[in-house]
Amino acid sequence: SIYCIIYMIIGDELMKKRLIAGIILALMTAGVYYIAYQFIFPSDKKTIIYLVPIFALALIALIFLIWLIAFNNFIKQDNALIKELAIKNDLLDSLQDSNNIVAETLPIGMVVYSRELTITYANIMAKNLFQSSLLGKDISRINDELYQMIVFKKASHVIDVYGKKINVIPHYEKQVVYFFDVTKPYTIEANHKHNIPCLMIVSLENVKALEDVSFQQKTELLNEFYIAIDKWAVANKAYSLSNSGDRQVFIIKKGDLDLVKRENFSILQDVNAISMQEQVPISVSIGVGIDDDDYSNIFRNATKALDSAGQRGGNQAVIFDGQSEVTYGGRNRTVERKTAAEVQNYASEIFSLIKEASSIIVMPHKKPDADALGSAIGVRELCEQMGTPAKVFIDYSDIDDTVAQVIDDSAIEYIKLRQDIITEQDYKEFFKGRTLLIMVDHHSKDRSASKAPYRQASKVAIIDHHRLEASLDTEPDLVYIDHNASSAVELVTEILTLAPVDIKLPKFIATSMFVGMLIDTQNFTAHTSEKMFYIAGKLAQYGADPYKAKLYLREPIAEQSARINALLGAEKVFNNMRIIKLDGKQKGEDLSKAAEALLNSDKGVIATFAIGRLEDGRVGISARSDGSYNVSHVMQLLGGGGHFNASATQIDEQDISQVKKSLVAVLEQELKGDERSMRVILVADVKKQGRKGETIDVTPGYGNYLLSKGLAIEANAANMAALEEEKARKEQQIKEEIEVANKIKSTLDGITVIIPVKTGEKGKLFGSITSSNVQAQLKSQYKLDIDKKKIIIHEEKITSLGTYDVSVKLQKDISAKFHIDVVEAK
Repeated sequence: SIYCIIYMIIGDELMKKRLIAGIILALMTAGVYYIAYQFIFPSDKKTIIYLVPIFALALIALIFLIWLIAFNNFIKQDNALIKELAIKNDLLDSLQDSNNIVAETLPIGMVVYSRELTITYANIMAKNLFQSSLLGKDISRINDELYQMIVFKKASHVIDVYGKKINVIPHYEKQVVYFFDVTKPYTIEANHKHNIPCLMIVSLENVKALEDVSFQQKTELLNEFYIAIDKWAVANKAYSLSNSGDRQVFIIKKGDLDLVKRENFSILQDVNAISMQEQVPISVSIGVGIDDDDYSNIFRNATKALDSAGQRGGNQAVIFDGQSEVTYGGRNRTVERKTAAEVQNYASEIFSLIKEASSIIVMPHKKPDADALGSAIGVRELCEQMGTPAKVFIDYSDIDDTVAQVIDDSAIEYIKLRQDIITEQDYKEFFKGRTLLIMVDHHSKDRSASKAPYRQASKVAIIDHHRLEASLDTEPDLVYIDHNASSAVELVTEILTLAPVDIKLPKFIATSMFVGMLIDTQNFTAHTSEKMFYIAGKLAQYGADPYKAKLYLREPIAEQSARINALLGAEKVFNNMRIIKLDGKQKGEDLSKAAEALLNSDKGVIATFAIGRLEDGRVGISARSDGSYNVSHVMQLLGGGGHFNASATQIDEQDISQVKKSLVAVLEQELKGDERSMRVILVADVKKQGRKGETIDVTPGYGNYLLSKGLAIEANAANMAALEEEKARKEQQIKEEIEVANKIKSTLDGITVIIPVKTGEKGKLFGSITSSNVQAQLKSQYKLDIDKKKIIIHEEKITSLGTYDVSVKLQKDISAKFHIDVVEAK
């Protein structure tokens, strides 16, 4: 009855089944127990104890009913949730349909790709942009720029898609890429950038070298240079603003300037060619000022760029935008070298300064090496033998082992050297009247052995072979910088050979200078040139002892062993770079030797870095490269500098581990590119980078190197357009050449060309038939001017009359075959 009442109250279908099952179970249990109680239990055991199962069954039934009622409440809640979820699913389906409509119809391209870079979804906009269904296709087959971007996880980037500019915004975590058509704003921006005005100042240098020629001859020579400059300016759409003396000022659009940069400022080569032809030391310096926002800064930037070009040695162009400089020079190293006339000009100015001075201080850089010492004592000897007293300024507490050994040996072999070295304690006594300060092997006041002499020097001159990395922090009266020289000793020795007096170097001085050349050229294996070997020979004539010089470079076996052990612990970074940490206090030369040894010990390594604690407490880094990576730029970012493939820096306060982290971070930033990447177009084949005409992404440091060497141009809109035009022009040219080749082939195939020759006895020729003979007869008989290099005679040697097979390779896949009939001339 209770079960039935509950069922009637609840009335749930599921509950009904459970109630029926419970009732049947209870009835079966009661029936079984009743039968057992009536017929199986003995009559004497039919007591109250045997009624316990009945009560237990009732208790179980009660518990079961309570659970059943409670579970029914859960069932009701579940049903409510199921209904709510069903409503939400219907809503989500509706939203999904709406999203699909939006994704398909909005003017934003969208592509979803798999981990294997296969496209799994593409909306209508994306399909229209790429003119393909896209689904199931590999991204590498769709667009190479997009593929490279996703592989290297680059930030948003503008790519070219069938003539349109598409801004790509990736979401790498979701494996989704969005596309925005920015062709119109990109074109507007490109046109705006193209039309930004830039100021260009062109200055003829060393015009005073023409003072000794007649007025008429000087005028004719200068006109030749001015005409070349004007023609170049007109050809490149540069408009003249003024012409005052040796300087001409032009205004040029930024887009046209990009084309000038592409040609590596060809006027530099034109002026150099005229100078070589007329045998005059005239060169040209160009300063270009750029400022996108403030036109009042353009002239200031151009003037600073021109000054920088002059300080760097002239014969080059410098572009300055207010923050950074980009330098352009000749197309090859031979043009960049100072000509004999230029060197003579610089030498004459140095001699004049020496004669005018009453005393001279020769100052090498901090912690002078053998090159700094050698060039300094060479200049001191020049001054002394020209009659002006000179001293070499050195801080004995801050010199390397080789310099210390040379100075120690001078006490026995050339005591006068010690007497001619002064320190900060006694240099003031030497200053009298017109004092000349000559800086050797450096051009920065911060790198000088001391800043004190600058305050009392009347004039300052610089003799250095390091590339000028920034504007000078002094106001020198003479700057002689030739970064193509192997060493400062090379420059000084060349000046000695031009001296107005007969210079006689003591053998010890000549040997010490030779040591400087050995160190800076790494035993004549780096920075070598024809002039370097010539200068080395001159030092030998002065009495330098190469064998003794080499002894200064010997190392104790303990140092060599320690370096080898350190090399074994070198850490590999970015696959092709190595970093080594040296324990204990180190000298600067120890770090440079370790970096050099590490570079030479492992194939495929392009750059190495040695880090160690210097004796003054700072942490030093010495960097070397194989020439394909600009370690100088890396060291500049860490406060140092140097040559493209040999550079260094010193860092205060931080420990070695922190310095290493900073170095790795800079390298990663340079290699990764991202915001700091530079896109350039190669204008020549570059090893390990690409071939002429290819567009590549490089770090700014290496990019500026390629630009400065004329190996690449910036990949901006104007240059890219010019590149496309050039490609189209070449394709059209090739097409026309193929058409001409096919016409010539149709003329030549199967013909017989008569070649009359004089013969001797038995028809033998007085020589043999060559491609020149065939070329001449083709021109005479068929009016065809064929390059003789393309004519192939199949016989090894034709020395008798007869008919022979000949072919002409007109194009890569186009050849013509014909015969020649060698007959006796009538």
